[in-house]
Amino acid sequence: MTDPTPDLITDDDVLAAYDDLPGWDAVHASGAVAPVAVAAVDQAVAVVAAESTLDELDPVPATRHRGRRRGLVAVGLVAAVTAAVVVLPSALHAPTASAEAASLLTHVADAIRATDPAAAPGQWWRIESSGTNLMGAAVADTTSGGGVTATWLVTSSRIEYAAVDGTRPSVFVDSPTRVVRKLAGPSDVTVPPLGPTTGTWTTGLAPADVPASWQQPSPTWLASLPLDPVALRDRLYADTAGHGRSVDGEAFVYVADLLRSGVVPADLRAALYRVLATVPGVEITSSRATIGDATGVGLGYDEAADGTRQEIVVDPTDGELVGERYVAVEALDGIPAGTVTGTTEWTRTLVDEIPAAVRAAVVDQNCSASADGGVACSPATK
Repeated sequence: MTDPTPDLITDDDVLAAYDDLPGWDAVHASGAVAPVAVAAVDQAVAVVAAESTLDELDPVPATRHRGRRRGLVAVGLVAAVTAAVVVLPSALHAPTASAEAASLLTHVADAIRATDPAAAPGQWWRIESSGTNLMGAAVADTTSGGGVTATWLVTSSRIEYAAVDGTRPSVFVDSPTRVVRKLAGPSDVTVPPLGPTTGTWTTGLAPADVPASWQQPSPTWLASLPLDPVALRDRLYADTAGHGRSVDGEAFVYVADLLRSGVVPADLRAALYRVLATVPGVEITSSRATIGDATGVGLGYDEAADGTRQEIVVDPTDGELVGERYVAVEALDGIPAGTVTGTTEWTRTLVDEIPAAVRAAVVDQNCSASADGGVACSPATK
């Protein structure tokens, strides 16, 4: 008789590694019948979700995993821009949205209590982002005589003031960019000019003046999205059709784009997390992912088309996006597999006014929007 037990939970050594997981005894005692194991996983995860933030979930050894690579370690990145990742048991998720993975993701969505502070139409969201990203340049290889790509990790920092009601132009304050370190490329290549990355500016366009989308939402557009997870999922997949490197990967990208705007209301954030629980390939990468000073539940997607992983980190107490992380799952253009290629920490607060010093420094880019959402700007003015 063929043993119906899923391959990932037949190894006693692997099971032993999970003994500290809350509720794992129920999974282990469920025996070799897969449907019973699913129910036991559901019950075990409910124990964790009852703690509301998954804080009781202890780190689990990441050895002997038989699925795809996950939880890869950052290579030599300075402490200020590293993100600590705790890997959940591979027996609880799979490369596609298995019953166990979907159950775990749904419980996490239920445990995230999405809430917003009371905001008046005349107030502003102060959205601050800081972190690192890739900067690449095509350079000549003095050894081979050909061309290669040199890549650096550089800092990125911005403060955005976004009108709560979407009727006033946003104001941006960008900080200087600096090089953290070189990730790949010939040793004799110097850093190219970083360009003018400092300034306080506005497009002169309010969110309501630009055709809205997942990448640049307006309050009216956000209100038009359904809160029912099934209907919201249908809308998401309809809007992502024909875009991106993969169908499910682009769905994850669009959700991350929307959350990154910093203006998504709490009820919609909660619905988006329930949608992510249904997207094949989305995994919980950590119960306590840390980016900068921010800690939360890490959700990630490995994009097989380009060998990268994108992760978002969500604060389970209010459902806010608090961080993002990008990892090279496979070696790419000289960047070793496992290298963190970008991190961003996000914070959002409600303020009554844009500071006077910021307003005084604003440069208007004199922009206009086209029907397709494109924005064109003329010479800037003070």
